[in-house]
Amino acid sequence: MTTISVKHPRVAWSPKEISEATGLSLPFVRLEIARNSLRAVRCGHRVLVTDAELQRYLAEGSLRAQAQQAATPDSSASRMPWDTTG
Repeated sequence: MTTISVKHPRVAWSPKEISEATGLSLPFVRLEIARNSLRAVRCGHRVLVTDAELQRYLAEGSLRAQAQQAATPDSSASRMPWDTTG
């Protein structure tokens, strides 16, 4: 008889794991936790961010980026950062 192993869903992440999984720098993740933009809980000596909170943070960041992009005038949006002619 074959046993199928079911992985448990991720419940919480350490700041280092968030950094590795998202590509955000570890100092930035810690800064966002200190700002309370990314809410964390302390479990003993460990600092953990729940998976639900990480998903909320990432979705909110995506929405904020879309709003900033929508507020950018069209002429500057199509220009390259090094293009100073416009």
